[in-house]
Amino acid sequence: MVQSLPTSMQLHTPCATSSLHAQAVSGSEFNLQGCLYKDLTAHLGVTSPLWNNFHYIAAAVLFAILFYFTLFVFRRVQIEQDVVNGQIDLHKPRRNRIYFGCAMCITMAMVAIGGATVFEWYLGSLVPWWEGYRLTFVSEAIGLMAFGLAWLVKGRFVPWLIP
Repeated sequence: MVQSLPTSMQLHTPCATSSLHAQAVSGSEFNLQGCLYKDLTAHLGVTSPLWNNFHYIAAAVLFAILFYFTLFVFRRVQIEQDVVNGQIDLHKPRRNRIYFGCAMCITMAMVAIGGATVFEWYLGSLVPWWEGYRLTFVSEAIGLMAFGLAWLVKGRFVPWLIP
């Protein structure tokens, strides 16, 4: 039995299905058994505001944890690594400045995404250039790369910052 591909008209018509086999089409659209849905959670009957905003909540918690580690945990003086002959290593202040700069990049990324979200709540949609340049993705990437740099410095991967 050969299964035919759905026509464009069939793709845009709602259909009843209990299958959870979803294929991402683009953005927030899902293709469930040949039917195109804009919102999978709405199709499944999930209407909880907590669930609908789960990604945003999880991302905010993730960036808050990354910020905490970068600004506070990485900057601590560790006796076995940072103290040589009773003196703090000369490279520790430089590493701390890098950690601080990375924490500020993470903060700016969070503020930009948070500001765009609040802007969207009040106006109903983001400004076209924000979505056009995919600045949410760019901001998330900058925040993650800043943490990655801090992680590399903390892991002593950067040779000129090792005592």
